[in-house]
Amino acid sequence: MGYPLAAGSEATGVAADPSVFDVLVIGGGISALALTKSLHESDPALRIMLVERTDRLGGKIRTEDFCGKRVDVGPEGFVARTDGVAALCRSAGLEEQLVAPVGAAPMICLGGKLRPIPPGIIGGVVTRPWVAARSGLLSWRGMVRAAWDLVLPSRQPDDDVSIGDLVTERMGREVTDSIVSPLIGGIYAGDVYRMSAAACAPQLGKAMASGKGLVRGSVVGATGGTGGFFTLSSGMATLVERLGQQLEGVGISLGSPAHSLRKTGSTWTLGAGTGSVEARSVVICTPPAQTAVLLAESAPATADCLRQIDSVPVAIVLLAYERAGFERLPVSSGFVVAPSEKTLLTACTFVSAKWPHMTDSAPFIVRCSVGRDQDRRGMELGDPELVAAVDLELRKVAGITTPPMQSRVIRWDSGMIQFRPGHRQLVARARALLPSGLSLLGEGYDGVGLASCVDKAHSAARELLPYTGAASR
Repeated sequence: MGYPLAAGSEATGVAADPSVFDVLVIGGGISALALTKSLHESDPALRIMLVERTDRLGGKIRTEDFCGKRVDVGPEGFVARTDGVAALCRSAGLEEQLVAPVGAAPMICLGGKLRPIPPGIIGGVVTRPWVAARSGLLSWRGMVRAAWDLVLPSRQPDDDVSIGDLVTERMGREVTDSIVSPLIGGIYAGDVYRMSAAACAPQLGKAMASGKGLVRGSVVGATGGTGGFFTLSSGMATLVERLGQQLEGVGISLGSPAHSLRKTGSTWTLGAGTGSVEARSVVICTPPAQTAVLLAESAPATADCLRQIDSVPVAIVLLAYERAGFERLPVSSGFVVAPSEKTLLTACTFVSAKWPHMTDSAPFIVRCSVGRDQDRRGMELGDPELVAAVDLELRKVAGITTPPMQSRVIRWDSGMIQFRPGHRQLVARARALLPSGLSLLGEGYDGVGLASCVDKAHSAARELLPYTGAASR
């Protein structure tokens, strides 16, 4: 073995005594797995090693057994804008497990009430302000202010502005705070006034560039749908398990935290766990904060850039209630919460109403999200206190009269990367300053969501292949 594995690690199908690997992948999340699979399938002769600091693959993809059901406590599924994730599921023999939501449309919690998200919202833009006013999400004054966008000229912003500033200037603060903030900010657990429009909502810039404003530009630029949202009935972790099984011939080391990376001649040497491994090319798929520590000596300028990328700790609280405890059983798939509500709760999925394979669960399962940019109150509470606080908030808004039968808290300490204005330029600079043979990949650099991660991984594999394998050796 060319890699002395740490205790508790495992290796699957490593080529006989490889002195130098062609590609070293640091990290075991979906980006790393999709990249490794793509490289391995394109050139099975490539010597590849994947090193993961924890004792499991998948990163934020994690599925828990809860009340006799498999419940995702990381990404719940994926948006099929492209075929990337669905193709991975098919190649893993999981196509029959793909399911779409059956629950009614999600809602927004505003003014202590759950209000339906009205039709005519495209990419977070309210294209029918009068409908939003009838739903209670906008006042009539807010509706009139939003309509100004229809008559104001527009152009692509010169700089990367925040989502909040861009929408407020065009449609007013009420639209931003009541609709855009929960819908777009909720995806990132972020504050839309501190979120990059270019990185988090590029559709807004495209609409402005049309010269027609946000409303008409969004309507013109609409593509007819996102392709739908899907999950796996056995949980998204099943995909990770199958991908790991498919990587026969690839070295996989678990429980091996990377602690040093240095250039040795024409190759790179990684210190991880109690051993080391040498490779010609290294792809780092860890979050920016971890990557900055690893690159502090070998690429200090890149490390300085990555330290400027923030993340927000979040928590998932699973609750199970007796069905008789609801004044009225939810039929919606869930709701997001406007920041003005000041609750710990930021979003809620009615799991037993959203997914077809969950509707028969005896207790009604609810998944609650806690934590957002500049609000870490929930992270300061212990698990029992956090469950009690979230339960109280949920019962008030969802009409639940009994306490939960079961609960569980899952914490993600560096859960959500925050994409500030200028994020893309910062990442481009970080990459430009990397020494030859190193590259960065993952949601912390190019965007969140399984679909985005998989698509970027496939692109990275195509770019890397000409510099690996027999030609490079």
